[in-house]
Amino acid sequence: MSTPLLEPGPDTVHWGFFDAGLKPRLAINSGERVTISSVSGGPELMPGPPLQVPAALPAIHAKIKPNLGPHILTGPIAVRGAKPGQVLQVDIEAIEPFYDWGYNSVRPLAGALPDDFAEKRTIHIVLDRAAAPQRRQSRQQGAGRR
Repeated sequence: MSTPLLEPGPDTVHWGFFDAGLKPRLAINSGERVTISSVSGGPELMPGPPLQVPAALPAIHAKIKPNLGPHILTGPIAVRGAKPGQVLQVDIEAIEPFYDWGYNSVRPLAGALPDDFAEKRTIHIVLDRAAAPQRRQSRQQGAGRR
């Protein structure tokens, strides 16, 4: 059986809120694995060349506007047979970078350090995705040596 995949796009994401009333974008069986891809950032946070912006982001920006918060959420996902009020266990098996870049942004009077920055600042950080598996493997090997 293949692992279901939920990709971000204008019809599979919502921006800035959680809502149990949203129509599921995918339904899975209990115990089934799923791969979820996500995107992040409004148009003002996109990097210039040579960094690549995934095609899903401009499509999302054109169709969906932020509502309450800054995060773009892929989903929701329904678990077949689950009933309201039941507790579901979700195990995250891996997190892999999707882009070749990330960003960090600070704003005056906002976030975790509201009084520490007088000007808004965004930096783009280049990610070496090819090196990520090596770092992850070395952390796992070193974890048992404490």
